[in-house]
Amino acid sequence: MKRISYFDAAWDRRSLRGALRLSFDDRSQTDLRDLSMNELDLLIAMLRVEKPLFYDEATERFTTDTRYPAD
Repeated sequence: MKRISYFDAAWDRRSLRGALRLSFDDRSQTDLRDLSMNELDLLIAMLRVEKPLFYDEATERFTTDTRYPAD
């Protein structure tokens, strides 16, 4: 689980798909690609409003609570 420090978003009008690049406190990054408009919209809203927000690459889970149990 890594704390997200900032993000970049992109939307491709031709393919109607989006992408996010998440940057973490440890300076590492991960790319989320092939996102629908609804998914991209939801994730950007969470990234803007929820502080701090964490991401677990293994489970692809976003959370505000690092104690959130993994499945």
